[in-house]
Amino acid sequence: MEQPNQLMQHDVTETMENRKPFLTRDKSGSSSPVLLEHKNEIYYNLWRRWKVKKKIYNGSAILFKRIDMIMFVFPLLLLQLAIVILPMVIDAELSKFLATGLAAVSSVWIGAQQKLRWGEKGEKYAATAVMYAHLTSEAYFQITVSAVDPDSASNQNVLKFLDHAQKLEENTRSSCPLPPNCIADKYNRQEDNSMVTDH
Repeated sequence: MEQPNQLMQHDVTETMENRKPFLTRDKSGSSSPVLLEHKNEIYYNLWRRWKVKKKIYNGSAILFKRIDMIMFVFPLLLLQLAIVILPMVIDAELSKFLATGLAAVSSVWIGAQQKLRWGEKGEKYAATAVMYAHLTSEAYFQITVSAVDPDSASNQNVLKFLDHAQKLEENTRSSCPLPPNCIADKYNRQEDNSMVTDH
């Protein structure tokens, strides 16, 4: 005669084998099959994934814009201000020499800014964060609709939503560089910790 624990283990194994897998993010950040029981769990997993992605790209946008402001925008403004003010406070010959040197430094600084394009990367990250914010809202709406009217979450509607989301995500991220690992790891750890707390 089987023990109660063995019977429970047999029932759980049989139930999980009858479920269909759905792709979602694991702890490493990659996609792996997770067994789901209801279709609204698909929307819930997408909502959590996109919420983390939104935070990652928004954090990357803030980081690169801040670096661009500190490293280039403010120093260049100070250089331009110095070039204008120096002729007013020192003699003409020295001011001419200093203005020429500062103009050369300013040109090199502008060239470095154009080469690194940190501000442009920040804008791309920000646009991608807006896209993920939109997908997060869409997923939350679908979760609400599924809770109110479970019959609305048909296979066709779910597949249509997944296809729309995938195309939108691919088109937006095609021209956007990958976020820094430090930013991605930070928010992935926060999400993993929140999932542990939820359970």
